[in-house]
This record gives sequence, structure tokens and C-alpha cells, in this order.
Amino acid sequence: MERPLDPAEGSASRWTAETGGQVLPILHSTWWNLASGDYLDPMRDVLVDGPAYDDYVARLRSGDRVIMQKDADPVTLAPAGIEGVFRFSNLDVRPDGSIRLVLGERVADANP
Repeated sequence: MERPLDPAEGSASRWTAETGGQVLPILHSTWWNLASGDYLDPMRDVLVDGPAYDDYVARLRSGDRVIMQKDADPVTLAPAGIEGVFRFSNLDVRPDGSIRLVLGERVADANP
């Protein structure tokens, strides 16, 4: 059964995008282990004590869905499209700012 994703609106400088009337955090495929569902973003070179990070973490804590971005380059994390929207569990925001969670059900697919 196909579950189309409403068009996601965001920008490269934002950590969130709007889809289906919701603003969801964006994750990077670079940090996702597809086989296990584990996701660990080390948040390297990120200001983890700033408002953008605080908003991002607050959105993760207040929901259970995220948008997975396909990364064209694992160094720059340049976007190469959207993988889909996923449910997640086991959110762990670590003292160093890194973010760990487990991705589960895909609830919407990216438009081809």
C-alpha cells in the first residue's frame, strides 16, 4: 500500500520541514543504520546550546515522527531528496548534544 508524503517545505538551513500540516524534525540518512533502525547523530560542528538546537530537540521530544533526508554527501549532509516520514522511539539526547533514537514504521513515502 502506497503512503504518499505530502510535499515537504523546508530549507537547507532549517532543521525542520512542514508536511501534512505538521512541522517535523529532519534526520540525515548518513547517521541511520538501515538494518537495525538505529540512528545516532553526533551533532558535530553544531551549536548545541543555541535556539535552533533547542527547538529541534523540543520537537523530537514532543512527537514520534521525523522526516528522513537522503544525504548526497556524508560530509556536508547536502540534501538529495526525502526518504519518507518515520515513527521513532527510544529518544536519547546525550549531554554532549548527540541524538540517538530508533526508527520504526515508515508512515509516508517520498513522492517519486
